[in-house]
Amino acid sequence: MKHTRLFRNFVYRVSHTLTTEWRLIFRDNGAVLILLLAVLIYSTLYSLGYGGEILRDVPIVVVDESRTPQSRHLIRMLDSSPNIEVAFEAESMPEAQCLFFARRAYGIVLIPAEYARSLVTGRQTTIAAYCDAGYLLIYRQTLEAVSTVVQSEGVSVVQRRLELSGRTASEAAIVATPVSLHTHNLYNPSLGYGVFVMPAVLILILQQTALVGIGLVCGTRNEFGRQRTHAPFATLIGRTVAYAALYSVTATYIFVLHYRLFEYPMNGSTEACVVLLALFITASVLLGLSLSPLYSRREESLMLLFWSSIPALLVSGVSLPHEAFPQWLHMLGRLLPSSNAVEGYIRIQSAGASLADVAPQIATLGALVVLYGTTAYIAIRRGR
Repeated sequence: MKHTRLFRNFVYRVSHTLTTEWRLIFRDNGAVLILLLAVLIYSTLYSLGYGGEILRDVPIVVVDESRTPQSRHLIRMLDSSPNIEVAFEAESMPEAQCLFFARRAYGIVLIPAEYARSLVTGRQTTIAAYCDAGYLLIYRQTLEAVSTVVQSEGVSVVQRRLELSGRTASEAAIVATPVSLHTHNLYNPSLGYGVFVMPAVLILILQQTALVGIGLVCGTRNEFGRQRTHAPFATLIGRTVAYAALYSVTATYIFVLHYRLFEYPMNGSTEACVVLLALFITASVLLGLSLSPLYSRREESLMLLFWSSIPALLVSGVSLPHEAFPQWLHMLGRLLPSSNAVEGYIRIQSAGASLADVAPQIATLGALVVLYGTTAYIAIRRGR
């Protein structure tokens, strides 16, 4: 009977804390905006912003010093590439540089005066390409497109020479390209930037809004001074369930309906996704509760979003691989739930990994649940 009474008392305190926390959340317009609406707004806006997926028609300027049919054919080949567009044909390099520095073109292709003569006489010629490396996506698209066109044109020239020497078209093609390269893009066939970055951004949105939203509610509570509780563990469970339940709804929308709406890859098993996201949401909520003693006013939690979002994205390994990080920074990043969730979720949904394949990320998130659960319990016991 004593154990039954204690259990009923525990359940009552948990449910009371749960309903009290929900009441605080839904009476606070700022908390509702951050915890619910911001997740939906940010996820939609970012997905729409990256909806183009692939950068197309980067404007370039061509300086044709040859002015021959061969050089004009090369210009047409460059313009037919889907990644670049010959927006200008300049008379000289100074004119092309003016267009480049005015940001009207992001690359310059210089066709030398001896281009056609070199092709006819069998000598090697050089096409100079100047690409804007200040924006890596533009640089990659421009350089890759120009290189592909020039190499293709070089192979065509060799084939024509071989055919003129008496080789058949098939023999000339084999001699001109003795090694054929076939590429298969795994996990992101279209090489789309949205498919690449959005899984990480969506997980980061969940974590950051959770930290800020919990900070708003806890900061409001802290403005009235310390509020000690006689049942800190029940209070911890109640608050955790309150926020985790809200984020389970938003996470279900994002990773089920939103993913299908924007056609992001869903190659992994449902069980692996559920386990990973459940641990991630729990760890994020507990981290937010652990940070609650830092806020003496509700506005202070908003500052967390400004300084922590970009570092959290950087240490997640999306913008730069973990192998390029200093070891200490990589280990420090593992203390954030998002870093482990990003790596594990991309492996599951993009690469089709199983639950066993992401066991290290699962184990780390489990350890973070224990760690931040302990710190959150201490914070609640101290009256925060």
